Amino acid sequence: MKTLLLAIVTLAWTGVDDATHYKIYWGENHGVYLYSQDGIETTEYTVTINRSGTFYFVVTAKNASGESAYSNEVSATVAVNAPCDLNGDARVDVLDLQLLARAIVREETQPAMDLNQDGTVNVIDLQKLSRVILGIQACQ
Repeated sequence: MKTLLLAIVTLAWTGVDDATHYKIYWGENHGVYLYSQDGIETTEYTVTINRSGTFYFVVTAKNASGESAYSNEVSATVAVNAPCDLNGDARVDVLDLQLLARAIVREETQPAMDLNQDGTVNVIDLQKLSRVILGIQACQ
């Protein structure tokens, strides 16, 4: 059995009385937030991350008047045990997808590339890896 690919970071914050919902921003550099999730109606949210590294998070409150300033920034360093890290660089990204595609085309696959564990390495494994990279499926 393979282990879970995604790292999980749970954020919690003190609510704002007039907030209708919250928005979380995060990224891999201090003060630079490339990702966000809007419409959060509670004061706790779990972010799943598909690669190792340090991530920085802020939250804003939103209401009919608009969006608040960023909260204080917090960070989390995560290490992902990544069975989908086919090239061994501690990241699951398009480079792993390219490696898998080349191996399939050249018919030079390895058992570890059978990501869906159906006994063959084929386009379905590419599809699964794509979904893992997009963060919508775990690699287990």
